[in-house]
Amino acid sequence: MKTSFKKMLAVFFMVPFNAPLLMAAQPDAGQLMRDVQILPETSKNLPVTREDIPPPLKDRGVTIRVNSIEFKGYTGLVDRKELTKVVDYALGRQLGFNGLQHLADRVTAYLKNRGYIISYAYLPEQDITEGQIVIMIQPGKLEMVDGKPKSYRY
Repeated sequence: MKTSFKKMLAVFFMVPFNAPLLMAAQPDAGQLMRDVQILPETSKNLPVTREDIPPPLKDRGVTIRVNSIEFKGYTGLVDRKELTKVVDYALGRQLGFNGLQHLADRVTAYLKNRGYIISYAYLPEQDITEGQIVIMIQPGKLEMVDGKPKSYRY
């Protein structure tokens, strides 16, 4: 009998604390759909601007003259001419590591503006002594299961 009294007493004291949780309205399908934000198609036409990412840190040390920039891994995402416009300001300039990293950051920002939110650009290991820079683009993939995101892959 003491055990059942303790259980009733515990339930009696727990109900006031849980009442707001029990009375909370469950969202319906319409509310859930409104909460899901869909990326508008117009965002794919937004140009990358220099305000999208912070300026590069000042290069301290060895710099190279950028003679050419090649892209790899972008097939099916964007046009090479579009990518070239993002980084063409660097051709003929002396850049160090920070400046070169900034090129990859600008390409990543451009991809995100185009709606490729889990894709990114990076500088692979390479010989840059001749000023020929390679920027690798890693497209991200979103796996869907029953219309819901399951996992992100690079």
